[in-house]
Amino acid sequence: MTLIKIGFVAAVAFSGVNVFAQTTTSKAVTDSAFRSTVNIVVPDVVRSSFETKYPDATNTTWLRATAMQDDYKDMYSNTNIDTSNYYATYRWNDIDYYAWYTPAGEWIKTTSTINNDKLPEAVTSEIRHRYEGYEIVKVDEHTYLDGIKYEVKLRKGDEKIKIHLTPTGEILKLKEKQ
Repeated sequence: MTLIKIGFVAAVAFSGVNVFAQTTTSKAVTDSAFRSTVNIVVPDVVRSSFETKYPDATNTTWLRATAMQDDYKDMYSNTNIDTSNYYATYRWNDIDYYAWYTPAGEWIKTTSTINNDKLPEAVTSEIRHRYEGYEIVKVDEHTYLDGIKYEVKLRKGDEKIKIHLTPTGEILKLKEKQ
């Protein structure tokens, strides 16, 4: 299987077109991976929904989302992210987060990187059992309407694996790179 590197930067579509009549402040965003600057206008309902859910968020930057890859749609049912959606990058409680919203201001999901020790015991146990000798490199926690899922990157020498798991340790998806 092939490991596909999917970063949050890859989840961004740079569209400066505003198809909504609502107005808010726009913010120039420079993304070093794409070396471009974009102006984006976020609908008031989206910004208001975000500010209600995360009133203490700081360093907020808004971007347009790209469509969710087909191989993730089954794994994250009821979480269809497409190019009409917005997402915010922000800090809250000294942690970097990403939150996705529909144009109507409905929250879709929130993602953050967490420490390995924050994984549920069932997840840690499954990883130890199936991937003995692998080191946990990074853990992203995805919280969405249907619950929580974990994206865990593992490494053992030159071998790299990315797995998606439920809090009970069920493996939903596996990608390998050797």
